[in-house]
Amino acid sequence: MLFIPAHEERFIAKAHLRGAEAIILDLEDSVPPDTKGVARSSLGSAAARLKEHGLAVIVRVNRDLANCVADIEAAVINGVDAIMLPKVNGPEHVALIDEFIGETEVSARLERGGMGLLPLIETPAALAVAARLHRPRHVFSA
Repeated sequence: MLFIPAHEERFIAKAHLRGAEAIILDLEDSVPPDTKGVARSSLGSAAARLKEHGLAVIVRVNRDLANCVADIEAAVINGVDAIMLPKVNGPEHVALIDEFIGETEVSARLERGGMGLLPLIETPAALAVAARLHRPRHVFSA
């Protein structure tokens, strides 16, 4: 898997040459706050181009709620295989995001439950509850 800032066209254009099986279009840390809207709006074309090369496409969303909601609304589209959820803090967090992804799939006229979910355990507190994480949706693997 290769992380690429979702707003960097020059990286997206060459991603298929890097030997990765999956590309993670990052909306989180590698995208400056004033560029997040541009990054979200480029997801459709970026995902389509990456799919043409046979790559799996994952979108890493932001942790904060306002950006996370906007990111999921932009990322739940044809061509995106999974949402990567950073800084998971427990089972309730994953369950809430899973519910919202499902609602967004329905609104986008996609198959409910078709979008994968990759929760990232990045804190000691989350590691302590990792075994109890909510898993109704498939956990994506490339």
